[in-house]
Amino acid sequence: MAIGILFGAGSIKFGDLRGGAPSAGLFPCLGGITLFILSAVNLLKGWREGGGAAAPKFFPRPESRRKIILLLSGLLAYGFALTYLGFFLTTLLFMLFLLKAIEPQRWARTLITSFSVSAAAYILFEVLLKVQLPLGIMENLRLSKLF
Repeated sequence: MAIGILFGAGSIKFGDLRGGAPSAGLFPCLGGITLFILSAVNLLKGWREGGGAAAPKFFPRPESRRKIILLLSGLLAYGFALTYLGFFLTTLLFMLFLLKAIEPQRWARTLITSFSVSAAAYILFEVLLKVQLPLGIMENLRLSKLF
């Protein structure tokens, strides 16, 4: 809750709305408010369910630690590969990794979901929002040139 308060208070100096348009402090303020509210709800829930009871284990299942290490390694690899392989291919490989290594799914679901998420993200950012994404080895395949 304290971090939510700090984010909300810190965002005040950047302002939330200036001239009717969002300014730099809007999202940190909304994030701080959201964090505060969710923390308060979680705190009240914990008190209601018996605050004196033993706290649950941080890693409730034996494979939790391995999955967290795999996820963090995958995110690190994503950051390094993004420049070389480009956004679409890196996102596709990362989604394949998540859906097979972290939470195993059938191959058909994995391939369809990975391709769909990567394509939707690419179209949203590159084509609709005109954000220049790294293309890496796929440099000649910029769809925004077509639209």
